[in-house]
Amino acid sequence: MIVLPDGMCEYNAFDSNHVVGVSGFDSSEPALTVLLLNLMPEKQVTEQCIIDMLQGYGKHVRLIPMKISGQTYKTTSNEYMQRFYTDFENLSDGFYDGLIVTGAPLEQISYEDVRYWKQLCGIMDWATEHVCSTLYICWAAQAALYHHYGITKHALSDKRFGIYDFDIQLRSCLLPNAGVSMKMPLSCHTAVRLSDVGACKDLRILTANEQFGVGIVFSEEKSCVYVIGHLEYPAKRLDFEYRRDLSKGLRILPPENYYASAEDMNSEVLFSWNHDALCFYHAWLDSCLRTSHPKYLAAT
Repeated sequence: MIVLPDGMCEYNAFDSNHVVGVSGFDSSEPALTVLLLNLMPEKQVTEQCIIDMLQGYGKHVRLIPMKISGQTYKTTSNEYMQRFYTDFENLSDGFYDGLIVTGAPLEQISYEDVRYWKQLCGIMDWATEHVCSTLYICWAAQAALYHHYGITKHALSDKRFGIYDFDIQLRSCLLPNAGVSMKMPLSCHTAVRLSDVGACKDLRILTANEQFGVGIVFSEEKSCVYVIGHLEYPAKRLDFEYRRDLSKGLRILPPENYYASAEDMNSEVLFSWNHDALCFYHAWLDSCLRTSHPKYLAAT
């Protein structure tokens, strides 16, 4: 069961079999507490993606949407944000099982030019002491690797767009059911180089593609997981992005390894990464059990 702020379930018509408001949840039942710093423009779309990944887990998960104070929003109403999202400052005294930081459409902007960069850096530093495990997605993963280790992103000549195989480089509790590789959606204009990550002693490369670079990276010292792609994407998301960009007259090729027929963009979408994605997210939740986490025990 996913536990959300009161009213959020009904407002978004989330499946009541899997989602409940906090006042309707029996607080005596054990639950993981996970913060969601949602940096994507379409907040509600991303919320559903994350909820889809977390539901079905063996324990209850209380998801607390968190925002950076002082921001305005173009595609999500300020009323919605004020009602369902909590400012970081109002949560910063606590200790949490997990934190998910989503991507943002900011790849082609230098990090220091992002209007909330200093605040985001403060949250990333705070998380290393207050969160058992932080999961950074796409742009947020690149930003965190830059902030924590000075690892830069590199512009690509063409958008990397489609479903790709990433080889398992290191066996980990985060990949308990993985074979020799796993599939992951990419939708990006920049990349992080394998050589840059490999040169950092604190980082462990869990998955990689020789052509496309790192996929999933782990830091035990900072209790962080960096996912360069979008495992959380639902089946039709890349199709939506493709048709959206076409309608805007943008230069874009069809997503690779995605449609049942590479020559027919109206053919069936192959949801080939779903199993790998769910296994990864549930394994990540397992890693968030704060009762055995040394930082949490030291703080309490």
